[in-house]
Amino acid sequence: MMKDVPYSVLNFCRFACVLFLMHVSTLSYAADYPTKPIRLIVPFPPGGAGDIVARPLALAMSQLLKQTVFIENKVGASALIGADAVAKSTPDGYTLALVDSAAMVINPAIYKNLPYRPVEDFTPISMVASSPFMIVTHPSMGVRNLSELIAAGKQRSDLNYGSSGNGSLSHLTTEWLKSSTGARFRHIPYKGAAVFSAVVAGEVHLASGSMLGLVPLVRAGRIVPIAVTSKERSPMLPDLPTVAESGIPGFDSSNWFALVGPAGLPPEIIAKLTLVAQQAARAPEMLEILLKNGASSVGGDPKQLAQSIENGLKKWSEVVKASGAQID
Repeated sequence: MMKDVPYSVLNFCRFACVLFLMHVSTLSYAADYPTKPIRLIVPFPPGGAGDIVARPLALAMSQLLKQTVFIENKVGASALIGADAVAKSTPDGYTLALVDSAAMVINPAIYKNLPYRPVEDFTPISMVASSPFMIVTHPSMGVRNLSELIAAGKQRSDLNYGSSGNGSLSHLTTEWLKSSTGARFRHIPYKGAAVFSAVVAGEVHLASGSMLGLVPLVRAGRIVPIAVTSKERSPMLPDLPTVAESGIPGFDSSNWFALVGPAGLPPEIIAKLTLVAQQAARAPEMLEILLKNGASSVGGDPKQLAQSIENGLKKWSEVVKASGAQID
């Protein structure tokens, strides 16, 4: 009977059987996942905004997955090192990253030779949290609103501003402010959250940074809040106006944090991680920490995250071009 079956048909059947067995194997693998600890790479230093989000996220995911999710702070080069490590990792679901908008949409706009591609080299899983940026000054400046700050920036040539690093969101946010107003502020880059200590100590006159790190310093009276950079005011500081309503229409700079993996993650694992990330973002402990620090839980699916990345790439490339910002 088999002798009458053409060889091409037999070959097709064998190929179909192999595909079926591979599919069954993948389903079984995904159903058992995870069977060992998961590494969550955080390309930010301990104590910074990203770390504040990562720790409750890892704890909640560990509880939901019934498997340890441990954090590895892989810091350096404006998140390039940590993000690149994930992009080049095995797509098996055991190496993930909590990236921010700087890693995914700012770096491509300002670095000419990026070691990774934000769209092609990652699997989007879920947005986790969003934090507006805030412009703050040292009390010695004596300014209390954006108009006074801009006026000082036009009249004085000795004013400087700190950022969390060359090419960071805090760098580009202030450069956007400069190009929109004509203010003159000299850039002094720091490493991550060290810029917060710098503005508190008076080493720099002003800085822009995530409310995740700045709200506690504002409440302690150690820095002066000038404006929030998001579209809407923050419920944490409802009396603080936005940059847009202070005279610069369309100004919107917020930092988001998202869970991603390397390209090629199996669909079943993507679905499982997306659900877990969404549940973790709504965990009471996470919501409490985010609210306390001026951030909000986001959630969302891979398609929504991919769209945010696409929109961000377009927006920040335009900002970089208009402002002339460059790596110092």
